[in-house]
Amino acid sequence: MQYYAVINGMQAGPFEETALKANGVTASTYVWCEGMDNWVAAGSVPALAPLFAAATPPPVPPHVTPQPQVQANPVTYADDTKAKKRVNSTAIWSSIVSLTLSMIAILVFFGVVSYTNSRTGYYDFYLEMYMYRPESECVPESGMIIDILLSALALMFGIIALAKGRGVKILRIISFAFGIIALLMSLYTVLVYTGNAHF
Repeated sequence: MQYYAVINGMQAGPFEETALKANGVTASTYVWCEGMDNWVAAGSVPALAPLFAAATPPPVPPHVTPQPQVQANPVTYADDTKAKKRVNSTAIWSSIVSLTLSMIAILVFFGVVSYTNSRTGYYDFYLEMYMYRPESECVPESGMIIDILLSALALMFGIIALAKGRGVKILRIISFAFGIIALLMSLYTVLVYTGNAHF
């Protein structure tokens, strides 16, 4: 038997019984067929009721044991968080070490300058006059080497802190800048030692 249906406020059909659900007819959709006095809900039509009845599974056989549902473990990002903390910690500590070494290297530089200046001038009692030595002869080699090593290490830790990309940004930039300054100052000491510059 063919049925007409009210879909979206408009009459549609006719449809065969088997095609009603495919065309959007539900149990509450009004339908009409030949022999009906009025439009009625499809679910109240005895011939159509089986179409809208909820399907229920048959009883479980006695020899089948229901399997427990296994819930997947929720995805955690603890490892990612730990990795980020390690990166931040590395960047911060590298910055602190770089700044510390830079300060020591700068202090050594000024110590080298002070020592060199104190050695360039002396009073010659034999000649009874004040004499001067070239600065290149008065630069302490050990102080110069220590200064270069400290400033190079400071710059290395500054590069590590800057390359990590995390942590306190201003601290990383300052540590890198101080590492460069310390290295330039120590290289200037080398120029004085070779006689190509003066304090």
